[in-house]
Amino acid sequence: MLNSIGQELREEFARNEEVCRHVIGIFQLIANKQRFRIVCILSRGDFCVSEMAEILGTEKLSNLSQQLKILRLAGIVECDRDAKRMVYRLTDDRVREMIQFFKAKYL
Repeated sequence: MLNSIGQELREEFARNEEVCRHVIGIFQLIANKQRFRIVCILSRGDFCVSEMAEILGTEKLSNLSQQLKILRLAGIVECDRDAKRMVYRLTDDRVREMIQFFKAKYL
């Protein structure tokens, strides 16, 4: 038998099942080292692939583009064409705030 706190938590979890699934999905997406770094970069502003590659110190644009595609399909980032380049940005301020929280606590 649950005490009052346990019962309260059980009811809260039941009400927030969809929110829980969404947050877990975000954590699963950024659990990949390169995707986490991409989200960290985009938490500071909009960047194109070549700029992100330079920041990350990688020449593998295809791998970076693949990770960006995963984030874009998940709705974490979006992109727009600016002349000849694709510029990426975070779509959700809550993700930006989460990254800022992690930076403040762990970096």
